[in-house]
Amino acid sequence: MSTNERTRFRPSRSLATVSDEGGVRVVAVMFADLSGFTAVAEKLTPPALATWLGRYLDAIAEPVLRHGGTIEQVMGDGVLAIFAPAMGPASAAATDHPRAAASCALEVAMAVAVLNRRLLSEGWPIVGVRIGLHVGPVVTARLSAGRLGLGTLAGDAINTAARLQQQARGAGRDTDTETRIVVSDGFRAAMGEGWAVQRLGTMTLRGKRQRITAWQLLAEVEPVALAA
Repeated sequence: MSTNERTRFRPSRSLATVSDEGGVRVVAVMFADLSGFTAVAEKLTPPALATWLGRYLDAIAEPVLRHGGTIEQVMGDGVLAIFAPAMGPASAAATDHPRAAASCALEVAMAVAVLNRRLLSEGWPIVGVRIGLHVGPVVTARLSAGRLGLGTLAGDAINTAARLQQQARGAGRDTDTETRIVVSDGFRAAMGEGWAVQRLGTMTLRGKRQRITAWQLLAEVEPVALAA
């Protein structure tokens, strides 16, 4: 929508309302974005770009679905997914969905690595994926008119995951064809034990006033079996 169109469109009341489809939920949020997408889009024809991008989006989306997540939005080369608490005892629900999101992110990294090798052998350009993970309350806002059936998730958790994804640009010494996963301190605590992480430090995320401690998620650690 252009600036002029936004200026002319002045509804007498807000069209955004809080959905009554469950109210506020505490979820794990995953925001994934391709690194180097703009440069690739400039080189490829639209049909070729659609084919190329579809393969990357599949590599991200399929692990999300396998781990019980929901894809809320696909915005160009970006994917927003959430992992809601499992139905069951509260003690299980508190950690199940962050662990599912963490496992999913690591699986995305493996899927993209496999895809990159395949694309490179076929002569296609390759890129990496930046992933941000956070946990917190979200709510669905939906157009009250309802005719278009449009809605979106809202909440600081969404913004934080998106900003953490941006921080993945500088995480580690990897090339742009690697997948980097950056998680908040709150997410690290919520996903529990069994993960290899590296502290990135305390930082101020763009547009946010409160500083946050971020970690790079590296791997899932197998529990050590104790001798009988």
